[in-house]
Amino acid sequence: MDPRPGQDSELQRLWAEMESGRMEEAATTAARLLVGTPDRAVRAEVEGVIGLMLLRTGRLAESAARMRVAADLATAPAVKGLCLARAASANFLSGDVDTCHLLAAQARILGERGHDPNVVAEALAAEAAVVHARGDPVTAARLAHRARDAAGREGPGAVSHAVTAIMLSAAWLDADRVADAEKALDDAIEVGRLAGIDLALPWLLGFRAVTRFVAGDWGGAERDCSQLVTLAEATGNLVASPIGWGVAALVAAGRGDSVSARQLVATAGSHRLSAVGSYGEDWLLLGRAVAAASAAEGHRHLVGAWYCSRQRPWFLMWRLIAPTLVRSALRFGDLQLAQDVARVAADGAALAHGVPGAQACADQCAGLVGDDPDRLARAVAAYAVADRPYWKGKALLDLARCWTGRGEASRALPLLREATDIFHDLTATRAAAQAGLLLAHASDAPARRAPAADPLARLTRAERAVAARAGRGMTNPQIAEELCLSTRTVQAHLSSVYTKLAIGSRVQLAALVAAAEGLGG
Repeated sequence: MDPRPGQDSELQRLWAEMESGRMEEAATTAARLLVGTPDRAVRAEVEGVIGLMLLRTGRLAESAARMRVAADLATAPAVKGLCLARAASANFLSGDVDTCHLLAAQARILGERGHDPNVVAEALAAEAAVVHARGDPVTAARLAHRARDAAGREGPGAVSHAVTAIMLSAAWLDADRVADAEKALDDAIEVGRLAGIDLALPWLLGFRAVTRFVAGDWGGAERDCSQLVTLAEATGNLVASPIGWGVAALVAAGRGDSVSARQLVATAGSHRLSAVGSYGEDWLLLGRAVAAASAAEGHRHLVGAWYCSRQRPWFLMWRLIAPTLVRSALRFGDLQLAQDVARVAADGAALAHGVPGAQACADQCAGLVGDDPDRLARAVAAYAVADRPYWKGKALLDLARCWTGRGEASRALPLLREATDIFHDLTATRAAAQAGLLLAHASDAPARRAPAADPLARLTRAERAVAARAGRGMTNPQIAEELCLSTRTVQAHLSSVYTKLAIGSRVQLAALVAAAEGLGG
């Protein structure tokens, strides 16, 4: 499956073309080799390269099929095992967890029979992915750790090392060992670069972006996304691109830059790998949800992200999406959906053997559905143990809303102050604006009347148009261009808006716009 010294020059050319992203040339070379040679070993290697090409471009089912053809042609147990291990991985990425499990077990037996530790490593990594997807990240981490220890770190072994590091980092991330997950990825990226192999680099960058995003290192996540997308474009290794676009959009929207978030997901629209999505499409749909122009559009994308993630039931995404979807479903009056998602979250927490972040998700969803402050308080405490600051902040907002709704605003105030501090530390401008608005309402709750249904009701139509765009993150020149106004007119409208609404910053304006559009949750 990997080029060896003394190999036929045509095979060397095929590998070089594939690894440099010259897919059209590689396809021609592969066709020429398949037609021109009866040698089973050569044909097996060509089919394996075609499988990798299809994997890189996101055609996962086709990749798995070509890998299995390569395995059928291979005569050496180690080569056959490597083909089956990579077919297993492609099946996992396409959502066929059961087939992945079957092929991984076969591959491990062949790797042991052929005395090839890299085959054993990739097979174990696929088995770890299955265990993880079935709800046990702790056991998955142990399997993936064994896989990484078995893999080499030079030549072809560097690819196997990267594959095992990806599975290990995913399991550790869902087991709340975030620092360990990032360290595993840092090490694998360095190993790949030293070995001169970038076959798995987009995947490694994508998983590190996810890890950094969860840990609150949004700047690091943003840099990884940028590198990932650039590398994917340069090499044709597009399969991880949806993760890059999605996480980058989440960071932009979280910082209050809705314009950039929308631009990112709009650009990603031309990079979708199939009509029904691909691995990582759940991240892109989540990015579309936070960048949406309306609550209804955002809800639709959230539902899509949820069901897309359920193809690999307990692998990474469910804990990120579930509370947000419950909140959105309740806002739209869909109690059944909210209850269904909360039930799934409870099942996931039970499977995860007491992992704090999983239990926090379950408690948060149940607390939202039942308007239960005790469950929400348990979620806050568990997120603190799991070291997931952004999600702790959101749970604090949920608990504060619960107490405020019960007429106990004084209990909400310290929660909102803590949430505001968390969001400011993360530069999560959008959430900080929500917390600030809630804090202002809770602080003067005894003295004020019920707020108007529309916080922007006092504005003229022109002022409202300008305010809405400024609140979503657009600059004055961008607003002027979109509304066909001069920048001076835009500034005049904004001055009037600030006076009428008694505010002094765009952060406050963003909170009022979010409330007016039903996006305050």
